[in-house]
Amino acid sequence: MKTNCSNSVIECITNRRSVRVFNSKKITTDLLYEIIDNAKWAPSGKNGQPWRVKIISNSEVINHVGLLTPNSPWVSKSPTLLAIYLDKSHSYNYIKDVQAIGAFIQNILLISASLNVSTCWIGEILNYAEDANNMLGINNEELVLMAMVAIGYSNSSDSSNRMCLDEIMIN
Repeated sequence: MKTNCSNSVIECITNRRSVRVFNSKKITTDLLYEIIDNAKWAPSGKNGQPWRVKIISNSEVINHVGLLTPNSPWVSKSPTLLAIYLDKSHSYNYIKDVQAIGAFIQNILLISASLNVSTCWIGEILNYAEDANNMLGINNEELVLMAMVAIGYSNSSDSSNRMCLDEIMIN
Protein backbone atom coordinates (compact mmCIF):
# COMPACT_ATOMS: atom_id res chain seq x y z
CA MET A 1 0.00 0.00 0.00
CA LYS A 2 1.34 3.42 -0.87
CA THR A 3 1.64 6.30 1.55
CA ASN A 4 -1.24 8.22 3.08
CA CYS A 5 -3.38 9.77 0.36
CA SER A 6 -5.65 11.95 2.47
CA ASN A 7 -4.53 15.10 0.66
CA SER A 8 -5.87 14.01 -2.71
CA VAL A 9 -9.05 12.17 -3.58
CA ILE A 10 -7.51 11.29 -6.95
CA GLU A 11 -4.50 9.73 -5.22
CA CYS A 12 -6.78 7.65 -2.99
CA ILE A 13 -8.76 6.45 -5.98
CA THR A 14 -5.72 5.57 -8.09
CA ASN A 15 -3.64 4.09 -5.25
CA ARG A 16 -6.38 1.97 -3.65
CA ARG A 17 -5.93 -1.76 -4.20
CA SER A 18 -7.87 -4.88 -3.29
CA VAL A 19 -5.64 -6.62 -0.76
CA ARG A 20 -6.01 -10.31 -0.05
CA VAL A 21 -3.03 -10.86 2.26
CA PHE A 22 -3.06 -9.06 5.59
CA ASN A 23 -0.48 -8.97 8.34
CA SER A 24 -1.33 -9.90 11.93
CA LYS A 25 -1.77 -6.34 13.22
CA LYS A 26 -5.38 -5.83 14.34
CA ILE A 27 -7.30 -2.74 13.36
CA THR A 28 -8.73 -0.97 16.41
CA THR A 29 -12.46 -0.66 17.02
CA ASP A 30 -12.03 3.11 17.23
CA LEU A 31 -10.47 3.22 13.77
CA LEU A 32 -13.20 0.99 12.34
CA TYR A 33 -15.83 3.31 13.81
CA GLU A 34 -14.00 6.32 12.37
CA ILE A 35 -14.00 4.75 8.90
CA ILE A 36 -17.69 3.81 9.10
CA ASP A 37 -18.66 7.17 10.61
CA ASN A 38 -17.07 8.98 7.68
CA ALA A 39 -18.37 6.51 5.09
CA LYS A 40 -21.96 7.28 6.12
CA TRP A 41 -21.71 10.55 4.16
CA ALA A 42 -22.27 8.58 0.96
CA PRO A 43 -25.19 9.79 -1.14
CA SER A 44 -28.50 7.98 -0.83
CA GLY A 45 -31.92 8.58 -2.37
CA LYS A 46 -34.10 10.76 -0.16
CA ASN A 47 -31.21 10.62 2.34
CA GLY A 48 -32.50 7.21 3.45
CA GLN A 49 -29.03 6.00 4.44
CA PRO A 50 -30.12 2.36 4.07
CA TRP A 51 -26.77 0.83 5.03
CA ARG A 52 -26.12 -1.18 8.17
CA VAL A 53 -22.77 -2.68 9.20
CA LYS A 54 -21.78 -5.62 11.37
CA ILE A 55 -18.13 -5.78 12.44
CA ILE A 56 -16.76 -9.32 12.53
CA SER A 57 -13.48 -9.61 14.42
CA ASN A 58 -13.79 -13.08 15.95
CA SER A 59 -11.28 -15.24 14.05
CA GLU A 60 -13.39 -18.39 14.41
CA VAL A 61 -16.43 -16.67 12.87
CA ILE A 62 -14.25 -15.15 10.11
CA ASN A 63 -12.86 -18.59 9.35
CA HIS A 64 -16.36 -20.11 9.10
CA VAL A 65 -17.62 -17.26 6.90
CA GLY A 66 -14.54 -17.64 4.70
CA LEU A 67 -15.21 -21.35 4.25
CA LEU A 68 -18.48 -20.44 2.54
CA THR A 69 -16.70 -18.92 -0.43
CA PRO A 70 -14.28 -20.12 -3.09
CA ASN A 71 -12.05 -17.35 -1.70
CA SER A 72 -11.73 -19.26 1.56
CA PRO A 73 -7.92 -19.31 1.85
CA TRP A 74 -7.60 -15.54 2.10
CA VAL A 75 -11.03 -14.56 3.48
CA SER A 76 -10.57 -16.96 6.39
CA LYS A 77 -7.28 -15.26 7.26
CA SER A 78 -8.65 -11.71 7.18
CA PRO A 79 -8.23 -9.92 10.51
CA THR A 80 -11.63 -8.23 10.33
CA LEU A 81 -14.68 -8.35 8.09
CA LEU A 82 -17.40 -5.77 7.70
CA ALA A 83 -20.75 -7.25 6.70
CA ILE A 84 -22.67 -4.57 4.79
CA TYR A 85 -26.45 -4.77 4.72
CA LEU A 86 -29.32 -2.97 3.03
CA ASP A 87 -31.97 -2.16 5.61
CA LYS A 88 -35.24 -2.62 3.72
CA SER A 89 -37.08 -0.61 6.38
CA HIS A 90 -35.08 2.42 5.18
CA SER A 91 -35.42 1.61 1.48
CA TYR A 92 -37.67 3.42 -0.95
CA ASN A 93 -36.29 2.17 -4.28
CA TYR A 94 -34.28 -1.04 -4.37
CA ILE A 95 -32.05 -0.13 -7.33
CA LYS A 96 -31.25 3.33 -6.00
CA ASP A 97 -30.62 1.93 -2.54
CA VAL A 98 -28.26 -0.74 -3.88
CA GLN A 99 -26.39 2.05 -5.67
CA ALA A 100 -26.23 3.97 -2.37
CA ILE A 101 -24.78 0.88 -0.68
CA GLY A 102 -22.13 0.76 -3.42
CA ALA A 103 -21.25 4.40 -2.73
CA PHE A 104 -21.07 3.64 1.01
CA ILE A 105 -18.74 0.70 0.38
CA GLN A 106 -16.59 2.80 -1.96
CA ASN A 107 -16.32 5.41 0.80
CA ILE A 108 -15.13 2.68 3.19
CA LEU A 109 -12.47 1.64 0.68
CA LEU A 110 -11.25 5.19 -0.01
CA ILE A 111 -11.30 6.34 3.62
CA SER A 112 -9.38 3.21 4.57
CA ALA A 113 -6.82 3.90 1.83
CA SER A 114 -6.40 7.45 3.14
CA LEU A 115 -5.56 5.97 6.56
CA ASN A 116 -3.14 3.34 5.15
CA VAL A 117 -5.63 0.58 5.93
CA SER A 118 -6.07 -2.15 3.33
CA THR A 119 -9.39 -3.55 2.11
CA CYS A 120 -11.00 -5.96 -0.30
CA TRP A 121 -14.66 -5.82 -1.37
CA ILE A 122 -16.08 -9.37 -1.24
CA GLY A 123 -19.11 -9.89 -3.46
CA GLU A 124 -18.84 -13.67 -3.78
CA ILE A 125 -20.36 -14.02 -0.30
CA LEU A 126 -23.74 -13.05 -1.76
CA ASN A 127 -24.07 -16.57 -3.19
CA TYR A 128 -23.99 -17.79 0.41
CA ALA A 129 -25.88 -14.96 2.12
CA GLU A 130 -28.33 -17.18 4.00
CA ASP A 131 -25.54 -19.31 5.48
CA ALA A 132 -23.48 -16.20 6.32
CA ASN A 133 -26.46 -14.60 8.07
CA ASN A 134 -27.03 -17.76 10.09
CA MET A 135 -23.38 -17.75 11.20
CA LEU A 136 -23.63 -14.08 12.13
CA GLY A 137 -26.94 -14.46 13.95
CA ILE A 138 -28.72 -12.11 11.54
CA ASN A 139 -32.37 -13.20 11.58
CA ASN A 140 -33.87 -9.86 10.60
CA GLU A 141 -35.67 -10.17 7.25
CA GLU A 142 -35.31 -6.41 6.80
CA LEU A 143 -31.53 -6.80 6.43
CA VAL A 144 -30.21 -7.94 3.04
CA LEU A 145 -26.52 -8.79 2.77
CA MET A 146 -24.94 -6.65 0.04
CA ALA A 147 -21.22 -7.45 0.49
CA MET A 148 -18.46 -7.96 2.96
CA VAL A 149 -15.26 -5.96 3.17
CA ALA A 150 -12.04 -7.52 4.44
CA ILE A 151 -10.13 -4.84 6.31
CA GLY A 152 -6.73 -4.72 7.98
CA TYR A 153 -3.10 -3.93 7.30
CA SER A 154 -0.91 -5.19 4.49
CA ASN A 155 2.84 -5.21 4.10
CA SER A 156 2.64 -5.68 0.35
CA SER A 157 2.68 -3.10 -2.40
CA ASP A 158 0.30 -4.19 -5.13
CA SER A 159 0.02 -2.81 -8.62
CA SER A 160 -2.92 -2.81 -10.94
CA ASN A 161 -3.81 -1.95 -14.51
CA ARG A 162 -6.91 -0.32 -15.92
CA MET A 163 -8.28 -0.18 -19.43
CA CYS A 164 -7.37 2.84 -21.54
CA LEU A 165 -9.94 5.60 -21.71
CA ASP A 166 -10.70 4.89 -25.37
CA GLU A 167 -11.55 1.30 -24.43
CA ILE A 168 -14.32 2.33 -22.05
CA MET A 169 -15.83 5.21 -24.00
CA ILE A 170 -18.91 4.58 -26.15
CA ASN A 171 -18.92 6.55 -29.38
